[in-house]
Amino acid sequence: MKVIKKFRKMTAEREKGAERFAKTIFGTFHISGGHRGFTVFENYDPNKLANISIFYTPEMM
Repeated sequence: MKVIKKFRKMTAEREKGAERFAKTIFGTFHISGGHRGFTVFENYDPNKLANISIFYTPEMM
């Protein structure tokens, strides 16, 4: 549940115009109805992808 809250928080930041995270192109897609899935991002700055990873890391450990 913490990851879902984080996802909603990141989505809200993007909608406000924050450029901290990479832009979502497609997704989020869920695989097998479980907690696995993927998202496709448009990105030219590796730091934005790193920010996404850092944002989720505490909940994924």
